[in-house]
Amino acid sequence: MKIIYHNRHQTENDIDAKYVDLDTLLKESNFLSLNAPLTEETRHIIDAAALSKMKDTAFLINVAWGGLVDQAALVDALKSDEIAGAGLDVFENENEVDEELAGLDNVITTPHVGSATHMARYNLSKEASKNIISYLIDGQALNQVNA
Repeated sequence: MKIIYHNRHQTENDIDAKYVDLDTLLKESNFLSLNAPLTEETRHIIDAAALSKMKDTAFLINVAWGGLVDQAALVDALKSDEIAGAGLDVFENENEVDEELAGLDNVITTPHVGSATHMARYNLSKEASKNIISYLIDGQALNQVNA
């Protein structure tokens, strides 16, 4: 599979993924996976204009934040076959799944519980324990995001 991506900053990678601008990403992707943080800059980054640039055979996958997608525009694009489908485990109004959206045949919705497996929870607990021990022994936090 050819992998293209867009990010605020071009990053090094070892999987032969090619950095492209957002417009190119929208126009060329067969599967557009959203994995961005929700900020003022990214809120509704996928709106009616962005959806109109996508292939009519493309699928939108959002596993990050519901607010990245203008849900009303997504419903319109899905109903008019502007895009082929969507896979969502997050929604614009997190406590409510839009019944019209969930009722569409070209949408798959799941709860945002990808880490809710026994093995994932075991590994998270193990990693947290290692982090606490490391900090108590030498004052170093493992996998620290902010120094």
